Amino acid sequence: MVTAGMSSAAAANGVDPAVLGRGRALYVGSCARCHVPVEVTSRTRQQWDEILPRMADKAGLEPVEEEEVAAYIDAVIDVAEP
Repeated sequence: MVTAGMSSAAAANGVDPAVLGRGRALYVGSCARCHVPVEVTSRTRQQWDEILPRMADKAGLEPVEEEEVAAYIDAVIDVAEP
């Protein structure tokens, strides 16, 4: 689910909040093809910076789709961090 806080965090970073819904759908759907998707907050932003390109490649995501997933991950982390 994309929360109002996530939408606000995305907008503050210049990201259209509509991108978050697509990013979440890709995150859940693409990851679930190979494994159970992990909680975004179980990894640091730096870890995601290393993980996402590899996983996006394995999942066959287009560059714009990888960017949408990254925006979703960033918004989740932005809301979770104090």
